[in-house]
Formats: sequence, structure tokens, C-alpha cells
Amino acid sequence: IQDRKKSGFPAGLQLALAFIGVAPLALPAQAATDVARDVWPILLRRDLARVGHVEWRLRRAAGAACPVQAPDVGVVLDDRGAYQKRDWPLLAATVKMDEHPAVASVAPGSPADLAGVRAGDEVLALDGVSAETIIARRPAGTVVADALLDEIARTAPDKAVVFDLRRAGAVLQFSVVPVRHCAVRLVLFTDRSIEAHSDTRNVAISTGMLAFARTDDELALAAGHEIAHVINGDRRGAPAKVR
Repeated sequence: IQDRKKSGFPAGLQLALAFIGVAPLALPAQAATDVARDVWPILLRRDLARVGHVEWRLRRAAGAACPVQAPDVGVVLDDRGAYQKRDWPLLAATVKMDEHPAVASVAPGSPADLAGVRAGDEVLALDGVSAETIIARRPAGTVVADALLDEIARTAPDKAVVFDLRRAGAVLQFSVVPVRHCAVRLVLFTDRSIEAHSDTRNVAISTGMLAFARTDDELALAAGHEIAHVINGDRRGAPAKVR
């Protein structure tokens, strides 16, 4: 659930490179640019996975304390439609994402993980409804990944969600029984600032915050602070910033 189309090339990439130990400043300027251009989808996919894992932990911990609960299976979904068309060949080459939405990550111990869903799986259908149909009927301006997650969130209590997935060319089907807990989602946005903020429903985390937080527990501390604002009914949580 992230706004990538606006930025194209991730603004927080240099921070992300530094975070994993790559030192772009040690390279010639053009070489550094080429490295960044080639690896940013991999770095962004890693960041999406990290945020997804933290989101799963926090939503479970918050449980029924949140004003709204929703079914959740513990996946982060991604779709090339959220990116500039010029980036599609690179997305296909680096993270193997083509015309179908893809599973960007699966939270360890989540229903999707236990059922056998894996990162990289292409999403063909949910509960017998093709991904194309879900995409076509989504509200204007809604990101494809959000539309698919909303489909899961509307699942009736105790009802399994059937995933039709393609993995390495083979079509597989998995029945996943969601858990119902806090409906707040973590939204990743590309920005160098070290920031987290919330509205009445969700929490936004900058890529700068991901680069700054040395552990997932530190990231969870900032995100959990903002989820507390949602639980408390604040119209807008006080931003957690480090300058």
C-alpha cells in the first residue's frame, strides 16, 4: 500500500543503500547512478517486506483495541501499475513482477505463511474472482494492491479465502483462513525524511524511517506510537520525526 507512481525513482534510495552497507559515495558518480537504477526495485521490495512483517505484528498485538477490525492473512501485495511504465521492464527483470499482481512478502507465522503462500507468487484470482475483475471494479484512484487487500478484508468471519496463484509457471490453489484483528495498515512512502504519521485509519512510514531504524523493533516503536493515535481517536497523530 504505497504511493510509488508519484516519485518514480525512490527518493529514499541513497539512505536505503547506506542502510544495507552499499556505499554509493565511494563509486564514480555515473557508476553509483547505474547501481541505484538497477537495484532500487529489489531494495523497495525488501522495504515492503519489512513494513509488512512489522504491520502483522502490530495489528495482532492491537487486536480488538482498534476501533475497526478486519480479516487479515499477513501478505503484502504489489502491482506494476503503481509504477511508471518505463520501469516495468526493470521490475520484470529484478523482482519478476509482470502483468499480474504479485505477493511482495508473507509475514512469518501468518495464515498465508502457514497455508503455503510465498513471496513472488502471482495473484490470478481471489475466491474465484479473477484479479482482472477485482482491478476493473476498484474505485477510481485506488491502488491495485489496496483493492486486493480490501477484497480479503471483506471476507466473512471464519471463511477461508481461496488464492489462485502462479509460481514458476505452475498454477496453485491455497485456502487461507484469515484472522480478525486491528484494521490499521502501514503505508510506505518514498521520502528521505525520518517520519511516521497517521490519520484516522492508517499509518504512513517514510523510507527514511526504515533506513534510520536499526531493528524492526525500533520501526515498530514508531509505528506503534502512531497506531496508538488511531486507537485513541485522534484526528491526526502527532508525527514521529527525527531531524
